[in-house]
Amino acid sequence: MKKNIIFLILSSLLLINLFSHDKYLSVSLFNFENIAQSDLRLLKNNPKATLKKQYPVIRSQNFTISNQYILPLMISELKSTGELYQSGLLTKAFLENKFQEIGIHVALTELFYQEALAKGYQITDQELNQQLYKISGGRVERYKEKLSETPFTYDYIVQDVKKTLLIEKYENDLIKNRLNISENEVAQYYQKNKEQYRVAKVRHILRLLDPEKKSENKGAYQTMLLVEKKLKGGADFAQLAGQYSEDYHTKDNGGLINNYVTRNFMVKDFEEAAFNTPVGQISKIFISPMGYHILKVEEKRLRSLKEVKDEISYLLISQKRKAIMDKEKERFIDKYYVQILP
Repeated sequence: MKKNIIFLILSSLLLINLFSHDKYLSVSLFNFENIAQSDLRLLKNNPKATLKKQYPVIRSQNFTISNQYILPLMISELKSTGELYQSGLLTKAFLENKFQEIGIHVALTELFYQEALAKGYQITDQELNQQLYKISGGRVERYKEKLSETPFTYDYIVQDVKKTLLIEKYENDLIKNRLNISENEVAQYYQKNKEQYRVAKVRHILRLLDPEKKSENKGAYQTMLLVEKKLKGGADFAQLAGQYSEDYHTKDNGGLINNYVTRNFMVKDFEEAAFNTPVGQISKIFISPMGYHILKVEEKRLRSLKEVKDEISYLLISQKRKAIMDKEKERFIDKYYVQILP
């Protein structure tokens, strides 16, 4: 239930993944230490508190957004920092950056909402109720009770859902028939980026590191040296994995990782060892955040265009979608004369 609340709260920031780092909007904060930070302290102690001083943060010719709207969102975000948030040890710079980030995305969302209204988009009561039912898991009254533990009221959530649904309608019409990807585009992308579709099948042996017990880490490395010596002497890799590996997901299978190692999905050290070691050969001992590794490459191959065409199509569609939304964003900023207030 709590996850649904957070998901909905952040739905007003749904444009966050559609835009690159924003160079047009910035939030300049006046006397942040005395105003915004004191509001944060107030809301942390009592999520339902009324902010003593309301001040505008973002203003355009059509709308104004105040701290009353943005700060509850910020409180929700800050809770993800756990103990740092509770201790009050978050730096002023961190708080300012987070406030700025949220302010920018709230402004962009509001721009799209205003444009959707101007174009006559509407949300029916049935659409609204269906979405509220969905995000509450079918338990609306229980959902309202859980909101009492957050800075948000149910009316706030209802308005947020309305905005989100309206923007989705507008966005879907905006990109309709503009995201078609041809087979030729997919093939060209594949030819230019073949290397990222190479994969490797590997076995590995892992000795875990413990940041709290550095003396034991030395022992882990000594164990790996012993394993390396045995391998050079002709010992079977799979048998040694069963005997020495601390990766309990793979050790009983001779250290074999079920999935292929792919580019850009594994930690860098592991990826480099997998792709730089020849097939049938054993890597040098290397370290990752998990611990000490040694691996054996069983197979390498290039995934075919047929295998990856759906992945490439999805990627190219995402790129086209982002380009369309970026262009629309620039038009909105000019049209609505957005001012981020100092």
